[in-house]
Amino acid sequence: AIQRIDQHLVSLLGSMMEKAETHVRAGQFNDFQSLNRQFYTLIAQATGNELLQQMLRTISDRIRILGALTMEQNSARAEQILLENKTVLEAIKLQDISRAELAVREHIRRARDHVLLFIGAESG
Repeated sequence: AIQRIDQHLVSLLGSMMEKAETHVRAGQFNDFQSLNRQFYTLIAQATGNELLQQMLRTISDRIRILGALTMEQNSARAEQILLENKTVLEAIKLQDISRAELAVREHIRRARDHVLLFIGAESG
């Protein structure tokens, strides 16, 4: 995606992060989560990879539900997601493919860890 992202899209992603931060500060986690999904949808669209986009559409509802449940249990997760997304955006701005990949992988790993904590808390 980085090779295909133009300055207009970088600006749009930056504006989304500013709005997302406003939603987090106001405790508007549903609005924040919606912007979070749009952020990654736009990045996926920039790849031009239809299969990737279809895969994200397929799991989007699950991601949204699990995200809502984990943020409900731990509202600080929204702040963490915001920081993770800012790291992804910074890598995109720098056109640093390795850094962007690492940031996205870290974001996914942390999301997985929080879901596992949530599942453990629910079953215990």
